[in-house]
Amino acid sequence: MAGIKRMRSVGLAAFAGLAFVCCGTMTLSQGIPGAAGTYGYVLRTFYYPVQADSQSCPRQSVGALEMFEQSLSDAERAEYGGPANREKLIKLMAQRLGLKNMKITGTRRAESVDAAELDRLRAEAGIAPGKGALVSLGSRLAYDTCTNPEDFPQFDRGNQPFLGAVSIGANLDGRVSRGNFTSPDGTRGIDNNLLRATGCNLGVKDYGDSKLAEKSLRSQTAPTVIELTGVESFVNDDDVTLRVYAAAQSVDLAANGDALPFASIDVDPDPRYSAQVKAKIRNGVLTTEPFAFTLREKESVVETYNGFIDTRFKIRFNPDGSMAGEVSGYQTLESLDYTYRHFSQAAADFSATSCPAMISAIHGMADGGRDPRTGRFSAISSAYRFSAVPVFLIHPTPVGNKEARK
Repeated sequence: MAGIKRMRSVGLAAFAGLAFVCCGTMTLSQGIPGAAGTYGYVLRTFYYPVQADSQSCPRQSVGALEMFEQSLSDAERAEYGGPANREKLIKLMAQRLGLKNMKITGTRRAESVDAAELDRLRAEAGIAPGKGALVSLGSRLAYDTCTNPEDFPQFDRGNQPFLGAVSIGANLDGRVSRGNFTSPDGTRGIDNNLLRATGCNLGVKDYGDSKLAEKSLRSQTAPTVIELTGVESFVNDDDVTLRVYAAAQSVDLAANGDALPFASIDVDPDPRYSAQVKAKIRNGVLTTEPFAFTLREKESVVETYNGFIDTRFKIRFNPDGSMAGEVSGYQTLESLDYTYRHFSQAAADFSATSCPAMISAIHGMADGGRDPRTGRFSAISSAYRFSAVPVFLIHPTPVGNKEARK
């Protein structure tokens, strides 16, 4: 069996995307579906499939760097154009647009840096107050077309909507409307505007290629955990609880580089990444009620989070104890904006991405979380596919527990 590799950074142009760890207290025999109890799984893949061809993507979305090159004079394109001059073109773009990228001492999580520290770093980097963001896993402070897309409206163009007709997912609003997808099994009215908005971006297509995605661990160093409790039957059960947590460690790897089954994983009690929902199992398929949850993501160039509302799981259990399924619902604009703003210009250039155009397209196709007062949407429909292997979950011992004081 071929080894499993980490997702390439170019795939991050999709944002978003994500790792689950799903864990439970179990014996090895309970890891195989068939016994009642509590079960857990580490999500080894998490992606939204993109079947791009000449019909669904008659052209590829244009990145900011490519647009900048197109804006040059013929003489400048002769000097700066082409693969051999790419680094010169990047430097010219930074110089003319006033882009900044300063290496800082150590690394910082963006959420942990206070306003005073950010202001000090901005002053040191020559970035205006209130501008810029920490990128590259908190190792650099940048000001560019991703950190502040509103400052670069000239790149809010060139996005090619995905024109394909087939997608996984669910009919979230109960309607069959123009622009909806049809699922592979023929179900009409599938809502997946995230794919519609971003599916012709080079990085998104790479991220959503099933052949690549099924061999790529997602967020291996900052996984999320899920726990199934109250399972009495993997065929039919009306009362199951699914819980989502963050993991306090990386996913352990097997010799082939894949997620290690039956590894032990500590749970991070951070309430921001904790949620639970009721579920039912019918004919061997688990489905949850719609709920809201947040997943951490950490890859080679970005540490972010992915927020979901009105989202449900559909899970199938395999004889070897693993699971596979889909996550269908609405991804929050706030979390997608955060991902792109901490994406970095280097990652955008590598994946032929225009952050202003991508963010604009996502906001323009938002269709979830409607504010009844303003009529504005705060989320966009999406559909992810995942696979997972069983693991053991270790919950933190409460501070007041007597055993903890021994």
